[in-house]
Amino acid sequence: MPEQETDPALVIPKALLSAWGAHPVSRKGPRPSLTVGRIVEVAVGLGDRHGPGAITMSRTAAELGVGTMSLYRYVESRADLLLLAVDAALGSPPPPAGATWRERTAELARGLRRVYRAHPWAAEVPVTAEPLAPSFVRWTEEGLAALEETGLDVSDRAQILILLWTYARAEGELAGDQARVRASEEMDAATAHRAFGHRLRTLVPEDAFPRVRELLAADLLSPERAARADDPAQDEAEFDLAVGLILDGVAARAARRGD
Repeated sequence: MPEQETDPALVIPKALLSAWGAHPVSRKGPRPSLTVGRIVEVAVGLGDRHGPGAITMSRTAAELGVGTMSLYRYVESRADLLLLAVDAALGSPPPPAGATWRERTAELARGLRRVYRAHPWAAEVPVTAEPLAPSFVRWTEEGLAALEETGLDVSDRAQILILLWTYARAEGELAGDQARVRASEEMDAATAHRAFGHRLRTLVPEDAFPRVRELLAADLLSPERAARADDPAQDEAEFDLAVGLILDGVAARAARRGD
């Protein structure tokens, strides 16, 4: 019996083979009426409109106007469909931009943020085989290249990229959560911000939690901040601040390595 049939470590999921173009659809029988690309496009659209729970074989088939069983000729399972949909949503990183490693890395992080803001459902899909999907490999290659100028070894650069990627992913997921809460309470962003401040001031005792009370008095929960709650520029500035703090640490570590 061939080794790859007995060693699970040597088995490559068919969805990954399909993503890399190494597992073509069988050409036996009638001419295929669908393509993997079209199926995945519809799945991404379902995720964008209704969340990851909507990305199922039956719902995707219904959107395509075909029977559910028709999809199994192209995609073997819902797990495979989700993997391919996330891969398509991530796509490719933006072209390298910036004169320094810091500028290029920050722009890469912004690119990831844009992806997860455009497709927040992608942040809710558990990470399984996706790190070997084409999109993940492309983003990883670009991230490692952006950080190369730091002089840090590839393991350090990989951990930095994971940290930035995790933050962008979590920030996208949080934005999706907040949007759902606002929708359920029928509030816009500014109203939701004011409601949060009011509830916190009402519920947190004045003689306790002094640091939280300090937060309440700060700009973070001020009326002026509430008015800017739905301002994309404010949102981006907060993201850039967090990324900047991470990159400050990267610069310090690189400097220590250079001593």
